[in-house]
Order: sequence, then structure tokens, then C-alpha cells
Amino acid sequence: MLWPITCATNLNTVACTNLDGSEHSRRLTDLFRAARNALEENGTNTLFAAVGFLEWRETEHSDRVFRAPLLLIPVELKRKSVLEGFSLRRIDEETRLNVTLMEMLRQHFRKEIPGLDPLPEDHSGVDVGRVLRIFREAVRDLPGWEVKTEVWLAQFSFTKFLLWKDIADRLEELTRNRIVRHLVYDAGTQYPNPPDDVRPHQLDDEFHPRDIFCPRSADSSQLAAVMAAAAGHDFVLEGPPGTGKSQTISNIIAHCLAHGKRVLFVAEKRAALDVVYRRLREEGLEPFCLELHSNKTGKGDVVAQFDRSLKFISDSDAPDWERRAAELERLRASLNSYTRALHRRHACGLSAYHCLDYLLPRQKEPTVRLETWPAILDTPAETLERARDVARLLQERSRSLVPR
Repeated sequence: MLWPITCATNLNTVACTNLDGSEHSRRLTDLFRAARNALEENGTNTLFAAVGFLEWRETEHSDRVFRAPLLLIPVELKRKSVLEGFSLRRIDEETRLNVTLMEMLRQHFRKEIPGLDPLPEDHSGVDVGRVLRIFREAVRDLPGWEVKTEVWLAQFSFTKFLLWKDIADRLEELTRNRIVRHLVYDAGTQYPNPPDDVRPHQLDDEFHPRDIFCPRSADSSQLAAVMAAAAGHDFVLEGPPGTGKSQTISNIIAHCLAHGKRVLFVAEKRAALDVVYRRLREEGLEPFCLELHSNKTGKGDVVAQFDRSLKFISDSDAPDWERRAAELERLRASLNSYTRALHRRHACGLSAYHCLDYLLPRQKEPTVRLETWPAILDTPAETLERARDVARLLQERSRSLVPR
């Protein structure tokens, strides 16, 4: 949605349009809601005041006219209530050049425009007049090309272009990462992972509680994912909603931080970032987090986060940690000894679990005591299986002897 500002004395004070009252109000409301939804979902501001426009035709005799903004000033719409009007305010982000337009000019028209990196400035910031003059000078000999002195309010997004440009400019550096290299050069083939994978049933044997830093509860499969991440394995963590994916991600970040690793957590939706950040904050890990999305990307906010981190003093007690870890290890060993005894298979091939599972639902069934049978636990599995075959045979024969 484009909304023309026909006069603008200052983006922080007055802006007006040539729209009638009802259309003016409708467009502003739609733009306000769309920008707010984009910020809530993706954590990035998409509302800009576009200053200056370039008009051009692909060919000299083409009837179709293309338009693109030159400068983009990040702004936000505010209102105290639905009964009051909107105010337009600049936010704490840098004015940016339309890099998508510059790349299009470079690729389609072999047109380079020097003098814009960095943007020229005057005493009040970016020198808008000079930027417009540079563009006019660059296109003055092109028929049908013109620079318009206009200001429009609209939503703009550069996410896909910036992603493409990052890959195009830094492909060699990016492909040093084994995942990116596989996606670029070996897409469709099986991804090689370390053979020594972390298995849930091996966790208690491989890791002491003092080496596990998970502030949130986790089952064996989730804990295996945490330990695999710290070991440098690559994997996809899958699960339907409500199965603890965000909780597991929080544990992965906390555990990796405790082992001196740096973690970059990205998500398509802002809500996913907020959930994980909130859990880390609840566990006292806020000083180790740097938010780089939404309203936390301003210079002042980033500096404030660094200040809190530098002033953070841990009050953790190492001896208390060792004592509690040792106590947890004793409890875990006790539980594991019970579990292993319950599932340990004897010479006969049975475990206590198998026997209980079979006998409990059959408590009221008649039994036959075999007084001369040796210790059943020491009976070879083959002998026990032959005894079962004989019992089944006797059962079948007994049915044939019963009078009908």
C-alpha cells in the first residue's frame, strides 16, 4: 500500500495528503495494522517514508512506466486511541538507500551510480538534496528517465534480496560451513553426520550430572538432542505443537553457553524468539542474551544490553553445585540399578519385568506346581522353550479327552 505525502515539513511534526477525510483515515488504519502485524510476526519494521522516486521505461518507446523509491526512512505510526488521529514518528534506525534498485540498475542497465556509499550527509543527517542531484546527474541522458521529488508512506521489505546478496557476495566464506556447503553442492544426497551419535539409552553412562546444564526438565530424547548439539552434531528436531521443542532449544542454548559456545538463534516468527528468550530470562540467563530483532536493534538498546552483561556478577557457588551434582548422581544410580535389575534377562531369557507383565493379569487362573523343577532362573532358555511346547501339547490333548 502506497500513501502519498504531498507536503512534509518534518517527519516528526506535520504531514498531509490530498486524500479526502474518509479515504485518508481508511488508508492510515490499514497501513497501521499491516505494519503492526509484520512487526509482531517477523520482528522487523517494514514501514518507511520513501523519499524521492526514480521513474524509467525499459525501452525508449515503452508505454509502461516503472517507479522505485530512492531513500527509505524507517518510521512508525502511533495513536493513543481509536478516537484520535495518527502521528508519524521516525524510529531509531538508519536511513537506507534502496539497494534493490541499485542492484537492478547494475544488472539490467549496467548502470553504476557512485557517491552513495556511504550516503552523503549534512548537519541534519542524510543530505537528501545531494542524493537526488546524484541520481538526476546519472540518468539525465537516458530518455524517459526522471527523478521525482516525492514522499510516500508505505511498507517495504528487503529480506529476500538481502539474503540473495549475502549468498552472492560471500559464497566462498559461507560454504566453509558444512551444512551450507552440502545444501549448495550436494543437495539431495544424504547428509553425513558423526558416527558416534548420542543415544538416549546411553546418556546416564556417558554423562555425569555435573556436565549437564539444562535448567528446564527434559526426557531422554530431548536430553540427547541437547548433548548432540553441544558435541557439534547437525540434526532436525521435530515434534507437533506442545511437545517441548522451545523448551529443548532453551536447554540447548543454556548447555552450550555453559560450555563456552556462542549460539545464534533465528526464527521466521518473532513469537518463537520471544518464547525462548522469556524462558532463558526466567532462568537468570538474560545477561548472556543479545536481542537483535524488532525494537531491540537500535544502537542505544544494543549498548544497554552490553552494559548489563558487562556489569553482571555471578553469585553461583561451585562447591554447592558439586555437592548437588554428586547427590543427583547417587539418586540416578539408585534408580538405574532398580531399572536394570527389573529388565535384566536371566539364563532362561526372562526378566522380572517379563514375568510380572505376564503373571499380573493372570493371578486368578489355575496353576500347577512343579515341585521337582530346578531353579527356573538358571534353566537354559532352550529347555524352558521345550517345556512350553510340551505344556501346549498337553493342553491340546486334554481338550480332545473332554467328553462333549
